[in-house]
Amino acid sequence: MLGWAVAFLIAAVIVAILGFAGSATTLALMAKVLFWVFVVGMVVSLAMYLPGRIHGLKGPREHRRRGA
Repeated sequence: MLGWAVAFLIAAVIVAILGFAGSATTLALMAKVLFWVFVVGMVVSLAMYLPGRIHGLKGPREHRRRGA
């Protein structure tokens, strides 16, 4: 996701240099939206991961080994 945001940002810069202001604005907006979607996804992922680690719970691999 972050890679797409960087790609749209680079495309926006290239298009802006070439003088297509409308397209550059659209690409820059897409890069900004994808960046924030990535940030929200990262925060949600951390929020789901950290409580288990704090309380001593292991990830799915450790559960499988213990049950086997």
